[in-house]
Amino acid sequence: MNPLILNREATLPADSWYEIETPGEHLNRAAGVVQLCDAASFDSIVNRFAAQAAKPNFAGVLIDADHFSLNPDKSTEATGWLLELRNRDGHLEGRIDWSDTGAIAVKGKRFKFFSTVYDPATVQKVGTRKVGHRDLPLVRPLALDRLALTNDPNNKGGKPISNRNGISAGADEDETENPPKMKNIMKLLGLAEDASEASATEAIQKIQNRATGAEGDLVTLKTEHSTLLEA
Repeated sequence: MNPLILNREATLPADSWYEIETPGEHLNRAAGVVQLCDAASFDSIVNRFAAQAAKPNFAGVLIDADHFSLNPDKSTEATGWLLELRNRDGHLEGRIDWSDTGAIAVKGKRFKFFSTVYDPATVQKVGTRKVGHRDLPLVRPLALDRLALTNDPNNKGGKPISNRNGISAGADEDETENPPKMKNIMKLLGLAEDASEASATEAIQKIQNRATGAEGDLVTLKTEHSTLLEA
């Protein structure tokens, strides 16, 4: 039998809900902090957003491209508007109303990921985290300032906005005809083949935390190497 020739277009979730942040500890080298995105963080972000959305004439929170709206010399054109947030099984999800250009951009896979912006004035200081030879502040984001589309997010591990197999960020696996096989992935994570999604998430978070520490070690080694060369 000859194989089928599939020309499947990227699809978006029918209910307009997307995962915009994944749980875990995320190193932000530019800000010099490690962000703790956990249940307490997501609950606070959702509640504060709901209070903001309850105000009269709420139009939604701007979603731009690559944070252009933060630069006064760049366009503030919206790719979409964030209308609602929820904490769904430990993942921060948002309901989005795409603009005409935004819908084309995500369906055409010009942008694959979200990039969150948190208000530094509202973060909660939790402690410190050892990154290389430095002790960086460990902070818990409590409020979302805005959202962007990007192809190079700082906080890794999020689901792509749209996938070539038709499974979009926020879509339930049991709603698809052929959910992906996870047995090999579970084996790579050192888990049983029938392990739960929660167990896989925990294992991945541990890997991400180790990767964060390794990134810090690499930055420190590069600095020390440059110092030695100058000497």
